[in-house]
Amino acid sequence: MVKLVLSLFFSRIGTLSGYIGTIFLTTKLTDSSLSLSIIILCQSLPIFIVGSLGGWIIDRYSIKKILIISDVLRAMILIVLFFLTKYNLIKMWHLYTVTIFISVLTALYKPSIESIITSIVEVDKRRAINAFNELFYYIAGVLGPPIGSILIVKFDYSYNFMFDGVSYIVALILMLSLTKKLILKSTNIKPSKTNVVKLLKNNYTYIINDRVNLVLLVFMTYMTFILRPMSLIIPIVCEEIFNDAKLFGYILSFFSAGGILGAISSKYIRESSKPTNYIIVYSILISFNLAILSFLTQIQQFTLILFIYAFSKALMDVHYKTLLQNHSKEEIRGFIFSVSNSIINAAGPLGILVTGIVIKHIYLLNIFKYMGILIVFFMLLSIIILNLHLINKSQANIDILTSNKE
Repeated sequence: MVKLVLSLFFSRIGTLSGYIGTIFLTTKLTDSSLSLSIIILCQSLPIFIVGSLGGWIIDRYSIKKILIISDVLRAMILIVLFFLTKYNLIKMWHLYTVTIFISVLTALYKPSIESIITSIVEVDKRRAINAFNELFYYIAGVLGPPIGSILIVKFDYSYNFMFDGVSYIVALILMLSLTKKLILKSTNIKPSKTNVVKLLKNNYTYIINDRVNLVLLVFMTYMTFILRPMSLIIPIVCEEIFNDAKLFGYILSFFSAGGILGAISSKYIRESSKPTNYIIVYSILISFNLAILSFLTQIQQFTLILFIYAFSKALMDVHYKTLLQNHSKEEIRGFIFSVSNSIINAAGPLGILVTGIVIKHIYLLNIFKYMGILIVFFMLLSIIILNLHLINKSQANIDILTSNKE
């Protein structure tokens, strides 16, 4: 499992470096906010669209082959992009196309990893593996952006794409070294002539009717919608409230440190197996942190609360992955991970768009207070709806039993 986590670690460092290169190159080529918006759309939309079909593929074919093919194709695409950029042949449509292809492959890659962990790791060890994975995720988040910035300053944008491509080659080597015993197939199901549309419909019906999966999906979707805009808000706070845009790097370092500590601690903190308890605990914890942020005008206090917020979010993410892995149905495991990933990822850009509109009309720090209120509101609403869903389901079962007796 160490090789698997390291594979993810190196590919994430490369991805962040490549992302920095893409953003700066887009600005250089067009100097247009619309082009940046299209790049973000090209990243998010394919993941949402491919989600269902990608899950169906993961459930029926060798996961190891999916991961290897994904790494090979991403490396090849990025090396081509390196040469196009190096020799000044790059056009915006190249960036759009590459971003779409990378996103499609990523839509297959991430759920495949989740399916592997669920398949080969015992239930009582999954939280530790998820914590280990989350730890390296945050460490990569610390290392990736500076490496990307250094490559731009010392060389040019093209080397960001080369570094990204090489990171996938390193990930590929680590993936190839995994033994056959570790990765065979996500399930024993063979490809069949079953109508794909009908199968996908049945899978969606299962997710809707399964209370645990529905609870987790609803919770992480609205949390992503509300919290992803933090990446937009914090730089603006640094510039307008603290009058120093350079503080963003300082705050980002503490934020990552909080995530790292949260990932380490998640291995030792006892977690609830009940999704409703999970929702209540993390909703209250994170909304409380956000409420405090709305009253702080000192950079030290602001940074400390963000550190605690990042700590809480890392705990929440590890707990979420463990709950989803433990409650996923084996036959459609890849589908559950893929659909969840696609819906949750789609919520992020939508949240950023809405926040970008709202933030112009209210006092900047108040946005944190409203985010906290929204979290509590959605927490209560989702618990009410899901409990009603459980009552209706129980009543339906009673009706079936009664009709059978008659």
